Amino acid sequence: MKTAVALTLVLSLAAQAVDWRQIQSNRNAIRESHAISNRIHNGKVAPLGLLPYQAAIGTFRGQRYNKCGGSLIKANKVLTAAHCCDGETNFKVVLGANNLDI
Repeated sequence: MKTAVALTLVLSLAAQAVDWRQIQSNRNAIRESHAISNRIHNGKVAPLGLLPYQAAIGTFRGQRYNKCGGSLIKANKVLTAAHCCDGETNFKVVLGANNLDI
């Protein structure tokens, strides 16, 4: 307990010694390095059916069409992120495809 209190005190004093106004964000570098791209780096197209458990999930929201990925975990169950299907009722699921123009 004494160690935790001492560590908290030291970290608090160190944080006060920093002039936070001089620290500059490099947000543009982050945006540039994570830019969306349709390029495959050092890869090749997988043969059709090589990954039969990988799922492409399409959902329709009015005029918008969203795509998510998932994995086949049972014969009729696909595991995906919750935000991919939140409030959705109209899905198209394709398994093992190597072309995501679904």
